[in-house]
Amino acid sequence: MEPKCFWSEKDGNSTATWADAHLTSQGETNAAKAKAFWQSQFTDKKQPAPQSYYVSPLTRCLDSANLTFNGVSLPTDRPFVPTVKELLRETITIMTQNRRSSRSFIQDRYPTWNIEAGFTESDTMWNATFSETSDAQDVRERQVLDDIFATDNKQIININTHSGTIASVLRILGHRAFPLTPGQIVVTLVKAEAITNPIPLTTVAWKLQPTCTSPPVTSNAAQGCVCSTTAAF
Repeated sequence: MEPKCFWSEKDGNSTATWADAHLTSQGETNAAKAKAFWQSQFTDKKQPAPQSYYVSPLTRCLDSANLTFNGVSLPTDRPFVPTVKELLRETITIMTQNRRSSRSFIQDRYPTWNIEAGFTESDTMWNATFSETSDAQDVRERQVLDDIFATDNKQIININTHSGTIASVLRILGHRAFPLTPGQIVVTLVKAEAITNPIPLTTVAWKLQPTCTSPPVTSNAAQGCVCSTTAAF
């Protein structure tokens, strides 16, 4: 595998494309397992179905949500019609796998789904120079949680998102760390209360990510990318 500090910023190479990475066959298998789990919960365990669905705008998550819930037996008053929310995306890094596709692409792929107001045509959050820190992501996820709880009065909400985002949400909720592998699910009980003087959102700087301008000589944990003498940061 080539070091991430050069190839991860490319859209792909001569054999593969990884910009806004799509599901692999293993990802599809994980989604099928999640689908079987939810169907069993609803049919055999009589678990109430979600009343609202929210999903990350990255294609791998959109497709995973669709494979998980499309075709599952759901009450007619609780159909699977998710809302795509910009801020539910994975940790934003310089890797193009975390740069989303256009709004038009998402709408064409899932025309019956909702896309939140203000969702831009192109991805204005990703850039090839700076990566989001954990603190910065926590600010972002707090913002989207505040939005959901302020505008949605449903009791059972399903969010399809990524491991880094789930970790951030759990930190915000004061939940213990709960690492998940792809396709796994964590259930949390949240009590949301409107408060008179909420803690204001802060701005947290992102981290500059040095990269090589040509394929690096090597990469290691101690130094990161080791660029050739002809490359510049």
